[in-house]
Amino acid sequence: MAMSEARRNEIAYLYVLNKVRKDGVGSLVPNAVNRQLGTTAVELGITPEEAREFTTDMVNKLVAEAFPPVNK
Repeated sequence: MAMSEARRNEIAYLYVLNKVRKDGVGSLVPNAVNRQLGTTAVELGITPEEAREFTTDMVNKLVAEAFPPVNK
């Protein structure tokens, strides 16, 4: 059975998320992040807005994993 496009996209997202977990983030300097997002968007043929939305979602998930809520 052929893999669906939705499943392929889910696996790709999980792969990228895992890679960032292992390798970390290169820079959090806003100008460097914006420049890298723009460059990557062009390389992938997507808009900078899509790159930013994807990256924001991924980073928010990673931060939530790293700093789970403290139960009092």
